[in-house]
Amino acid sequence: MLKYREDLEKVVTKEEIEKRNEIVDKTNERGWFFKKEAKFLLSFEGKARVCNTCGRTLTETKGWRLVSAPDRYGNNLQIGYAANCFECEMRDIMSFDLYKEKDSL
Repeated sequence: MLKYREDLEKVVTKEEIEKRNEIVDKTNERGWFFKKEAKFLLSFEGKARVCNTCGRTLTETKGWRLVSAPDRYGNNLQIGYAANCFECEMRDIMSFDLYKEKDSL
């Protein structure tokens, strides 16, 4: 589950939230995105998302991995951002590797 800003309605309108939900529902049914939908979702996420781990916004952190999904021709479209910022993802990877090494000793 992705996390969004606590002050979400200050950074996006109710109409944008409804449009986002409609796009997600439609694409879940058909299995692919239109370019306009992908562009809207990427813009929405840029304003609304926070890191699932540290809670910082996209403007407060440096680097987020982009998430892609197919269009109707199978081409990848950027539709949003990963659940965690780059720093938290790297921290998770490093701690997993350290934990894994301790188990093998």
